[in-house]
Amino acid sequence: MFFEKDTAKAAGYCLYFQSEETRKECFGGLGNAINQDFFDFPQKVIGECGKLEMPYRRFCLSVAATQYAFGRRLDEADMVCDALPGAQEQHECHSSVRSATDSLSEV
Repeated sequence: MFFEKDTAKAAGYCLYFQSEETRKECFGGLGNAINQDFFDFPQKVIGECGKLEMPYRRFCLSVAATQYAFGRRLDEADMVCDALPGAQEQHECHSSVRSATDSLSEV
């Protein structure tokens, strides 16, 4: 649920969960929702996920990048991954994008 397209409200909902794994899934879901709402505006996706504290920003951006990959928009996927603050986070994001892309060629 993306509260009135308000990233801060949705983040508060995700933080409500006690389980860290559930929080990660929630923030990933938020990245998916943001991607759907702003698919043609990757800078807006980056900005909305950028409102989140690390490490949750990573899950938001990584899932959003993967959704671009599934949409066969690899330039946007790379742009979103490159918005992550660290080389390791960027590498993991790009790996997820490559896995998504590879899965499309198997279908």
